[in-house]
Amino acid sequence: MEIYYEVLVASLQFHGEDTLTYKSTAKLVGGRIVTVPLKNKQVLATIIKEVSRPAFATKPLEPLNWPPLPVKSLQLLAWMREYYPAPLGAITQQFLPQNLTKQKKPLELIEMNSVKKAKLPTLTTEQKQVLSNVVKPGTYLLHGDTGSGKTRVYQELALKSIKEGKSAVILTPEISLTSQLIIDFQKIFGNQVVLMHSQLKDTERRAAWLKILTATDPLVVIGTRSALFSPLRKVGLLVIDEEHELAY
Repeated sequence: MEIYYEVLVASLQFHGEDTLTYKSTAKLVGGRIVTVPLKNKQVLATIIKEVSRPAFATKPLEPLNWPPLPVKSLQLLAWMREYYPAPLGAITQQFLPQNLTKQKKPLELIEMNSVKKAKLPTLTTEQKQVLSNVVKPGTYLLHGDTGSGKTRVYQELALKSIKEGKSAVILTPEISLTSQLIIDFQKIFGNQVVLMHSQLKDTERRAAWLKILTATDPLVVIGTRSALFSPLRKVGLLVIDEEHELAY
């Protein structure tokens, strides 16, 4: 029996504003990652929903053996479709990076190290005051000059988030700023830290993205704007460092 699905394709070649319809013999859930034929090429796509058989001919899709995109990712994608006057293929590509289909090895769930807090500098009075104020879900603006200890606050907030079973995302305006953050956070979280930015090699970006998608434990994702689209299941902390910078 053939089942029909609306999908969003992740390709710059697709400039339409609507979903496309493909068919499959498998029962698939929303967010499932698939490949579909588009202009004589196989491209990545994600399923939105099952639909009735259309009046036009459809081509088959191929499900990939990966977990589906998280619900929050699909909600963000839907919001971006409404907000930005950008090609739908370009928007979807933010959530499904190019060259993911080159992954040939079978995926294995990655077990993360438990959080082992390293010996950190003692919190200053100002840092303690900041942490005492950041206790409820919401948006907070942290003022501080370079070298004033903001990263130390981020570390404590990330620890709290991880212990609650939720991931943390630390955004920076420039790729050059990620190096020190990676060092600082790996001292605490080890291989729970994942780096995401556009200048990673294809193999590095693919490995990082798949690590996030298949993770069963919370992570700390550090990177530039593109890290915001990481397929995390639960996020407890989002830091936009140097949020005044025009790079955002």
